[in-house]
Amino acid sequence: LLSLLRDGDWHSTVEILSRVYGLREERGIARVAARIYDLRRDGHTIEAKRVSKTLWYYRYVPPRSPGPAPVP
Repeated sequence: LLSLLRDGDWHSTVEILSRVYGLREERGIARVAARIYDLRRDGHTIEAKRVSKTLWYYRYVPPRSPGPAPVP
């Protein structure tokens, strides 16, 4: 799942179910939500937007790189 999301694009639950789990039905939505929860718990930033009752889109937000050190 993380390798799919790392491109930074929005991915729907339907796409995730198909590409990650090989499923073509909506019964796996809880599985996607649980894996997103796991990724967030592990420190990854995953944004989500709800499009309908059962359709969500997710995307990975990479960590910010530290800026240059301040010059004294």
